[in-house]
Amino acid sequence: MENSRILIWNTEDPAIKVMIEPFGYTTEKIEEGKTLFSEVETLAETQHKEYAEQYTVSTEFIEKRTDAETELHTLRKFSKFIFKNNDDAFNTLALKSSVPTNFANWLQAARYYYERLLEHPEWIAILAPFKVTPETIEANHAILSELKTLQELRHRETGDAQRATKARDAKFDELNAWCSELKQLAKLLFEDADAQYLEKLGIIVKT
Repeated sequence: MENSRILIWNTEDPAIKVMIEPFGYTTEKIEEGKTLFSEVETLAETQHKEYAEQYTVSTEFIEKRTDAETELHTLRKFSKFIFKNNDDAFNTLALKSSVPTNFANWLQAARYYYERLLEHPEWIAILAPFKVTPETIEANHAILSELKTLQELRHRETGDAQRATKARDAKFDELNAWCSELKQLAKLLFEDADAQYLEKLGIIVKT
């Protein structure tokens, strides 16, 4: 980007401008290059912002999901121990089944477990020696809704970041094409004795 800035802005040097104007590089044409450069900068800032937002949401989602998975795993472990001789509770809470790793299926399994416990406060009371309370189960159940919302937001932010990247890249390609044509012309015009003008335009001169 810095090379593009040098190339575009330094074409306004009178000695350079007088040489490139006959080839269509008028003040208006140079302004076109400046506008392209500014658009790329703006789109790059937007892309950076979108990815920062995606990172923030993703980090929060991963942390909360990890905590929720740990909590569910611990409570199911307690339940398996304390209800091993209680077929009704053991089967109703689906303690024979393993918990899926896929988030959508995990969420469904977690909701099922907590909702069944909330329907049977007497089972929560049996879990009391493990410091499990109705408030604990209600709080864990509420976190599942937060996780679902975060997951949806994460998907939206990912989409926004990808679209921002696509827009930036497309405009960057446009800027590169504009600069490439000017560089080709400059290399034809400023050779040998005028090579210092190539350097001023940020074009490396081989010695």
